[in-house]
Amino acid sequence: RSERLLNIARVARDELARPADAVSALREVIALVPDHAKAMDELAELHTQHEEWWPLVEVLTARALLPGAASGAIQMRLAGLMESQLEDLPQAIRLYESALEAGGDAPTALAALERLYIEASDWEHVVTTYERLLALATSDATRVDLLERLALVREEALEDLAGAMLAWDKLLELTPDNQDAFESLRRLQQMVGSD
Repeated sequence: RSERLLNIARVARDELARPADAVSALREVIALVPDHAKAMDELAELHTQHEEWWPLVEVLTARALLPGAASGAIQMRLAGLMESQLEDLPQAIRLYESALEAGGDAPTALAALERLYIEASDWEHVVTTYERLLALATSDATRVDLLERLALVREEALEDLAGAMLAWDKLLELTPDNQDAFESLRRLQQMVGSD
């Protein structure tokens, strides 16, 4: 019966242009076979096409719980929905963190977390995110960029001069001729020395 309903859903969607009937048939399939991944995927696609965000969240959440599901990727998608469509930033942050734990796309999740933590002025988490990105960095250019951002956040947002000096020092190990980093480190050393 579930395969017959799946075929009905496809006909309603593809040939009759009746998405509501397709949704109903797919929901019946899932009611009969709660772990029917294909029906969930097709239902998620219909909800996406029709911008039905909360029903999409419901389907994706159930899909992420299925054995063998790429839960990290699904949680990344859920986080993106929460951030951009539903504007629930605290939930988006929780989902991006959860996606990282589940093996989601780390650079993408961390970039999103950086953006959300900056928007929330959550500077401690911005620092943690930069440190996590540094651990993943594969080029010196990326490391230099991250260390500069880390130093600036530590100094300006957190007033952690020692932490900022450490970041500038690490940056200078990578680029010893970086005059801006040298000047920033020297300025901070003078500030600390005058205290």
